[in-house]
Amino acid sequence: MAGSGALTAALLAGALFQKLEHQWLLIGLLTEAELFFLAGLKFRRRYLRQLAAALFGIELLHLWLLELFEVPRQQWIPAAAVNAVVFYLNRALLVAGYETPERYRGATWFTLAAAPFFVGWWRRLLDFRIQAYLLAGLGVFGTALYQLDFAAGFAPPFAHPWVSLVVAATLSYAAVLCVLWSAEDRFLEAER
Repeated sequence: MAGSGALTAALLAGALFQKLEHQWLLIGLLTEAELFFLAGLKFRRRYLRQLAAALFGIELLHLWLLELFEVPRQQWIPAAAVNAVVFYLNRALLVAGYETPERYRGATWFTLAAAPFFVGWWRRLLDFRIQAYLLAGLGVFGTALYQLDFAAGFAPPFAHPWVSLVVAATLSYAAVLCVLWSAEDRFLEAER
């Protein structure tokens, strides 16, 4: 099965190199690598994640060795930004979601939301605060899902099922206090 995965990755990468150019090639390779990464997580296959790492490496090498010197910045910067977002999401969301036990998943996502919220507050960056709000929403979803599964008897028993709720409530309260006690220029009116 490893051979068929490698053959698929190689043929698709070859087709992308033949048909696409510049930022579209970068986005195509990134998409292919991300699909292999997600398949490796879903099916718990290390070789699929290794293929994804190799594809990410090929894409970054192509960006660094060719695109940086041949193409104007306006064409490759969006692809590089998408790369950064994908790497961030892979590490923070997907891996945390798969490696964290179900009972801690919501609390983990809530805790991850604290860092971009702080950076967004500190540097007055709306995009970081939006990331934090999305992560916190994922935390609410993860906490609610565990509580429902626990109540229905599907989730494994946990001595303290309220821990995720306490983490969510504490971090949410801290964020609200941060908004209320901050200067008005730190947050949009809609965030207040």
